[in-house]
Amino acid sequence: MFFSKESILLIKNWDTLEDIQRSYTNLESELSNLLQSIKYELEKRTWWNSNWIYQIYKPDQNYITRKEWQIGTFDFLWIGIESYGVKNVFGEESVPRMYVWINNDKGGFAKKIVEEIQRDKKKVLGELDIRAGNGYIAHTAAQKCLPDQLESYPDTFKQQMLDFYDFWVKRLEPFELIIQEYLKKQKKENKK
Repeated sequence: MFFSKESILLIKNWDTLEDIQRSYTNLESELSNLLQSIKYELEKRTWWNSNWIYQIYKPDQNYITRKEWQIGTFDFLWIGIESYGVKNVFGEESVPRMYVWINNDKGGFAKKIVEEIQRDKKKVLGELDIRAGNGYIAHTAAQKCLPDQLESYPDTFKQQMLDFYDFWVKRLEPFELIIQEYLKKQKKENKK
C-alpha cells in the first residue's frame, strides 16, 4: 500500500481533522484576543498615562513602551510577552516569556541596567539576564494552561501579566535618567 497507516487514519477521519484544524485556528484567535485584552486592564493602572504606548508586535507578542523611550518610531525599551501561542500555552513548546528588553542593544546598555539593578539590591520579579548582547534585562516564564485550569486560566494569566508590568514599570523608574541620557546620545549618533 502506498499510504502509511497514519495517513489512512487521517483520510478516514478527514471531517474530524478539518473540525480540529478550524478549532485550532479559533483557539489561536482566542489566545491573541486574551493577550490583547491586557491593554484595557493596563489603561486602568494608576501609573498609566498618555506617555505609555501599548504595541502589538505579532499576534503572540505585545509590549508596552513610553514615548520618552522612542527614537522616532523606533521603540527602544520594551516590557512585554513573547511566544504566547497555542503550542506554547498548551503544548510542548517553550513557555511564553515575559520580558524587559532593549531593542537592538548594540552598546550593551541592557547589561549596564542589569548591573545598576544588582547594585541597588532591591527585589526583582523574574530573572536578571547578565549575558551581554542579547538585550534582555529580565525575563520570567508565563504560566502554561493545564486542562484542569481552563476556567481560571484567563484571569490567572492576566493577573500574572499585570503584576509583571506593575513591577517593572515601578522598578525602572530610578533608572529613567540613565535611560534618557543614553537615548539622547543615540539620537545624536543617528543624526550623523
